[in-house]
Amino acid sequence: LIYLKSIGRLLIDLRFIQLEVCMQSIANFSYLTRLPSQCGYLVLNDDGAILASFGDLLYDEVTANTIYKMMITPQSGTLFRKLPWKMSMRQAGERRNFRLFYCWLILLILYLLSDIVTVFYCNVSQSIFSDSCLLEKESAMNFTNNMKNIILPEPCQADVHEFVLFVPVRVWNVDVRDAIRRTWMQNLNKDIRFKIFFVLALPVIDSIHAEAKLHNDVLLIDVVDSYFNISHKVHQALQWIDQNCPKVKYVIRVDPDVVLFKDRLMVYLEERWNPLIRTIVGYCRRLNCVVRMSTSKWCMPRHYFAPNIYPPFCAGYTYILTADLLKPILSHWPSSYFHLDDVLVTGLLASKVTNMRMISEEFLFDSEKPFDDFPCHRRGPIVAASYPDVEQFIFRWFAYQNRCAHKPNTFSLSIF
Repeated sequence: LIYLKSIGRLLIDLRFIQLEVCMQSIANFSYLTRLPSQCGYLVLNDDGAILASFGDLLYDEVTANTIYKMMITPQSGTLFRKLPWKMSMRQAGERRNFRLFYCWLILLILYLLSDIVTVFYCNVSQSIFSDSCLLEKESAMNFTNNMKNIILPEPCQADVHEFVLFVPVRVWNVDVRDAIRRTWMQNLNKDIRFKIFFVLALPVIDSIHAEAKLHNDVLLIDVVDSYFNISHKVHQALQWIDQNCPKVKYVIRVDPDVVLFKDRLMVYLEERWNPLIRTIVGYCRRLNCVVRMSTSKWCMPRHYFAPNIYPPFCAGYTYILTADLLKPILSHWPSSYFHLDDVLVTGLLASKVTNMRMISEEFLFDSEKPFDDFPCHRRGPIVAASYPDVEQFIFRWFAYQNRCAHKPNTFSLSIF
């Protein structure tokens, strides 16, 4: 058995393809004295159990000689039964090639037809839903350039800050903000080129003024906090950056339920052979159906957006804007409200900017896989999923940092 296993490993290493043996005429058996040309062989023990099978594909000389010696000197109690193949080597190869060809042909046809099928599905599916959304009434305010900011962060330093990063988050999620400050945000704050702040909305809780005074990283706007009002947060954040950060190069929007790695971000931006101009980077999508299901938080009424398919856009959990897009995007900002901020900013408004470029990096912007499932490497994902439980997130973050600290030249740690 050990000998047979060693031969099996050798066959695998040499990447031989074993055809399935035709289980016919098993009653007539004979001891083998030579290798077959068009026959296959089964090696059986006294109980009739199959120990191994060999076929006519063994053209490697060393392997053939090894099996030949085994055939002519069978061990006690082992019978070698000779069976015919269903097909020859040539026939099997031709059939295998045809199967591969047809598989590739089917995949190519599906790829070419995918856009047509998606458009057809979107158009048909819209007809079964109503034109109203339950969340539509959560925001009674249209966009305005005169919305009041209740608390402001410190302005950018013109000759220092090159990156501005903002995180829209619920005002009562104090523990989430503290966890972010203690983990991945601490790494960013140690680099003077970064300016980071949280965007909050009403109501004003008792501790928010003390928190803002302590950290100087809170932008509190005068609108009721809800998922449907998140576009107000993004609008006010972009306006504030445009007015207070004149020399910034990149604007980054990050959700509170993901982790951003500063070192990987810098590797991506600094090792590019061409500079990013009028560019949006993220996990970008195309041919996304508009959701009309009234109970969905992504439901979009037809009087806000009539087409059945969104323009290409980048997912809102994290995207990077070059700062030269700020003024053009803000200049096209609509007065009527649109609650899906990622579709609005990176899709509808960005598409109106001339020479705008969109780069999709789905492997670098991962919102599904937890950050500590990835290896410690500087060229890993820029963004990965966090953990919903704050204590678990903090524990796993520092465990991940300790693990990566013992792997030099793979992951830079400036958190400690």
